[in-house]
Amino acid sequence: MRTHASLTIGTRLLLASVLLAVAAGVEAETAACTPITSVPYVVTSPGIYCLTGDLSTNMATGAAIVIAASNVVLDLNGHRLGGGAAGPSTNAIGILGIQRKNVTIRNGTVRGFASALLLFAESPYTDSSGHVVEDLRVDQMTQVGIAVFSANSIVRNNFVTSTGGSTAHPDMEAHGISVIGSGNRILGNDIIDTVGTGTGSGIGIAVRFSLGLVIAGNRISNRMGMGLPETGRTRGLQIGDAVDEVLIIGNTFSHLDDGIVCYPGSTGKYRDTLSFNVGLPFGCTNAGNNN
Repeated sequence: MRTHASLTIGTRLLLASVLLAVAAGVEAETAACTPITSVPYVVTSPGIYCLTGDLSTNMATGAAIVIAASNVVLDLNGHRLGGGAAGPSTNAIGILGIQRKNVTIRNGTVRGFASALLLFAESPYTDSSGHVVEDLRVDQMTQVGIAVFSANSIVRNNFVTSTGGSTAHPDMEAHGISVIGSGNRILGNDIIDTVGTGTGSGIGIAVRFSLGLVIAGNRISNRMGMGLPETGRTRGLQIGDAVDEVLIIGNTFSHLDDGIVCYPGSTGKYRDTLSFNVGLPFGCTNAGNNN
């Protein structure tokens, strides 16, 4: 009996630990929200909005969901927002916010648009700020996966795959994640297979016109023989025009022409970087422990 009781308690403890681990890894569904049940849809006031099922559209221009207010949470609740019916010539955007503040977009799949989401501002990019884009699966965008032109925002823990192949714009660069503006964070994203159209390069993460960025813990790679038209270069991280004091920490790059490319005049330090099968692995200033 003592052995049986011990085993029973041990089994219960093991089961409890497994259940806790599973619960911790699953996003809780947002229920107290304004439901979005069809697209196109315009968010006109602050609050929490959510999808209650998968939605799709064949629109080739415009945006499926427009965020026309600040202080908005958009939770996809694990559902899919799809625009693939418009085909590779689409110029439509999945989620669009222009000159808004404190927008959170999270927890679901966006598939088959020109860009999954665009949070936009004009230079100096301060009239859009405080955004969080997290836990999205961004699949088969034809131009840009995630675009945040903003200040003091976070793009984290997203999975961006199969970006590029637009037939609307010959010789166009494709970006998995594109960020413009100061004080932003790009953290812990997985970016796979970003390939430009024609002579356009495929760039996992592209940043421009920024000060004080942190780019850390991202994993960027391209498979061989994707079948998409590609004569441009494949790049992991492109530090473009007018980027100063960027910290690039603990990123990994594989199967790319270039790992980190730093434009003349831009400044940044990289460290703890790991690369495999990358033609030109590192640019910017070496701060140590790179391989």
